[in-house]
Amino acid sequence: MMTSIKPERLAKEVEEIQNLISDSPKLRSRIVDVLEFYSDRIRRSQAAIRSKGGGRKFGVPFPVMKALERGLRQSIVKDSADATEISEALWQVQYRETRLLAIALLDQSPLNLLLEKVEDWSQETKDYEVLRKMAETLVYQWGREGYAGFGETLSDWLESETLTHKLIAILSMHAAARDPGFEDIPQIFYLIRVHEVADYSQLHRGLHDLLRSLIHRSSSEAARFLFDVFELNQRNGRKLVKELLPDFPSDDQLRLRQVLSA
Repeated sequence: MMTSIKPERLAKEVEEIQNLISDSPKLRSRIVDVLEFYSDRIRRSQAAIRSKGGGRKFGVPFPVMKALERGLRQSIVKDSADATEISEALWQVQYRETRLLAIALLDQSPLNLLLEKVEDWSQETKDYEVLRKMAETLVYQWGREGYAGFGETLSDWLESETLTHKLIAILSMHAAARDPGFEDIPQIFYLIRVHEVADYSQLHRGLHDLLRSLIHRSSSEAARFLFDVFELNQRNGRKLVKELLPDFPSDDQLRLRQVLSA
């Protein structure tokens, strides 16, 4: 059951949190209290039981999360508070909502700091939504700095033995593919070909999200990628074609159907 949102009460709670911005332990405790109050208790208990990889969640409504994020940002700017210290404190709570807030507070951090945080934090969670937010925040800052070292860094992550490093690389490519300012789409296709990401069943969701964005950017190149996957592994290739076929324009669909009928 979820508690109803009263704007006046929420505004007061955010103000209380803002007044604690210089005291990370108390700030973290008060944020958890607010998240507890607005939590979906049924969904939260189910998530807590099944979670092993830091994917527990309160099930807090979106307006509450936005209010908390906005209030924290305003206070950090106003009081010159240490966003890194606060985000680290929130990350350690190990719930989806606190980790999403932790990531959001780092979106103005230097790229080198973000890369370090992403590399470290991505080993501590398997929560897809947290990893996606992490990738989007990283790519936002990466784009502001001209995507320097983009291919090299992602190649290293794709070569990593840590599965979540591979996934964060795919999610970062997905975020970049959705950025109109990112023009090096061929580099993404090169990376997912060379590292054969289609062979990893654990990366299924991330790869599909990425490919759907790539289809919109370059459907012909995406079709070529699926042909290559099919040539190397008919089972994987056929499955990918079936699942992604509706996302292609009619001309490419016709060519891909020929693969299915082979």
